Amino acid sequence: AIDLTIDLKRPLRPSVLRCRRICRLLFVPPYLPGLDPQEHIWEELREKSFYSRAFDTLDLLEDHLAGPLKILETQHDTTKGSGA
Repeated sequence: AIDLTIDLKRPLRPSVLRCRRICRLLFVPPYLPGLDPQEHIWEELREKSFYSRAFDTLDLLEDHLAGPLKILETQHDTTKGSGA
C-alpha cells in the first residue's frame, strides 16, 4: 500500500479521492508549527541563503545547500521545533 500524506489547506481533488483504492490517505492539519520543525529550517534557509537565487542545475543547488545546512546543524534553537 502507498501512504499519501495530505494537508487540509485546500479541498481534495477528485483524483486524490480515487486514490483511496490503492493508497492509504493520512490527513494532517494545514499548519502545525510545533510539529513541523522543517518549516523553521526552510524559512531560515530561504531567507538567508536562497534569497533571489537561481541555479542552472540541481547539482549546483545541492552544493550551495550543503554549507547552510552545516551551519544549521550547530544552531540548536533553529532546528528544534517550537513544540519541543
